[in-house]
Amino acid sequence: MKYSYQAEEEDVARIQGTSLPISTKTSVELCSALRGLTTYKARLFLQNIIDMKKPLPMNRFNKDRGHKPGIGPGRFPVKAAEIFLQLVGGVEKNAFNTGLDSSLFQIVHISANKASRPHRYGRQRGRKMKRTHIQIVVKGVLDKKKTDIKEEIKSKKEEVKEELKSKKEEVKKEIKSKKEEVKEELKSKKEEIKEEIKSKKEEVKKEIKSKKEEIKEEIKSKKEEIKEEIKSKKEEIKEEIKSKK
Repeated sequence: MKYSYQAEEEDVARIQGTSLPISTKTSVELCSALRGLTTYKARLFLQNIIDMKKPLPMNRFNKDRGHKPGIGPGRFPVKAAEIFLQLVGGVEKNAFNTGLDSSLFQIVHISANKASRPHRYGRQRGRKMKRTHIQIVVKGVLDKKKTDIKEEIKSKKEEVKEELKSKKEEVKKEIKSKKEEVKEELKSKKEEIKEEIKSKKEEVKKEIKSKKEEIKEEIKSKKEEIKEEIKSKKEEIKEEIKSKK
């Protein structure tokens, strides 16, 4: 069975239910109610019918239909709503599987057609079964609120990136300046230490020189004393020898 929606578009997903055991007239009313809705709203609408919370308005096939408060002719086609709910869930899965990049899907085409109706058996022979073909085509649409939020998040991310980039540049410059300051400080400290070491060396050299002079003087004085002592000893020995003779 061909789809009655023949537009060749890449961003659509389709599903088809053939020979479904539901009323064609009820299916037409459901298609009229669901056409143009998003799949999210369609699921809510069908679930309300299944839970008997909100009836389906019967605008076309409403002969002898009871009225509902605030709606007019309406009813709760639970069986048909359950089958439509399965089809809507299936077309959503088809859309995800085909790779449609969207957060919402809109029902751009939905139709109900009569299928072949086989006869019933047994005591109900002579009556025909209810059979219907259903076609649903959805298209990816962007939720304005979600897109606005996404755009805002994207802009915020860009702002944060730019701020982080500027902060990184500032930190890099600060680190560079700190490094230069530390280098200069180290350089000055090295110069100071070198000067201090140089002065200490000079002091040590002077001290060593003075110590050497002192030692030399001491040695010299010691030598003189020893010489004097030797001389005196020689004189004594000579005198002693002389007296012995």
